[in-house]
Amino acid sequence: MKSVRPLLLALAPLIIGLTVYFFYWRGEANGLAADIAAVTGRSVDVDGFPYRLNAPLDGVDIARGETASVRFQAGRAAIGSQPFGAGLYVGRFEAARIDARAGGIPMAALTITAPSVQASLRVDRFIERLSMRAEKAEIVTPLFAAPIAAEALEVHIRETPNPAADAIVGQAEARLAGDFALASDVDLRLALPIKITASRPLVALAAWRDAGAIEIEGGEIEAVDGAALAGFDAKLQPGPDGALSLSGELATDCPATMAALVAGDVRPATEYRQRRPARFTIAGTLAAPQLIPIPGPTGGRARNREPPCPDLRR
Repeated sequence: MKSVRPLLLALAPLIIGLTVYFFYWRGEANGLAADIAAVTGRSVDVDGFPYRLNAPLDGVDIARGETASVRFQAGRAAIGSQPFGAGLYVGRFEAARIDARAGGIPMAALTITAPSVQASLRVDRFIERLSMRAEKAEIVTPLFAAPIAAEALEVHIRETPNPAADAIVGQAEARLAGDFALASDVDLRLALPIKITASRPLVALAAWRDAGAIEIEGGEIEAVDGAALAGFDAKLQPGPDGALSLSGELATDCPATMAALVAGDVRPATEYRQRRPARFTIAGTLAAPQLIPIPGPTGGRARNREPPCPDLRR
């Protein structure tokens, strides 16, 4: 008996530590289950002790907003977190579908479907960070007659709520990037750093419809092999007729290729880059964009001396 006592004394700190950790892990698991139930209205069982917190879930259906709304659906999901993750959730969703609508603006509608989506979310009183990635996705929007295929589609967003009344200020930041295959037999890569401004935080999305804007600063258009085509700054604002007006400026070394992409002009067989980029004012609407040349020297082309422009054809 005396020989057992020293062993028990030696193991006591370990036993106490494991007991404390178990109750801590169980508390974190209950917290994850409560957060999922609050968002989805579904109860889940959390497993994974002693490592990750893991919550499998069949049939996800989450909606936010009314006049302007976002709905996320998935056939099966696995949502998890680290025991010391403190609000950072990571999930994998199968047969995912995202529907975004802005009431009263017919062109402000978007549906994204993907066989599998990986996502991470950090939340407090608002979205601190939401990141989503889909290797193969399909995008449907009234702006295009046919669906758009997107490879390696990434969407990142974080809210930066500013409750200042009657002031148009930044309320969120986002980034959209990926390789897109358009119905017009065009492949291109987009990187869009986005700022959303409105008179109220995004919880009141109707405030954006009344006086807000989506601003893109440092947008990039490339071929899928990474060859640069254009850089631009743009602003998107809802108009009284429901159209989404465009304004901004674009610069490109390849104006004929860009005109073929935007206005449907005849696609050049081969275009060589200009020494100095051509600059354009962006105007029109999201459904019918316009590029208006800004007068100024472009440097002209030096055939066979400057690199060729990217060929966007599939």
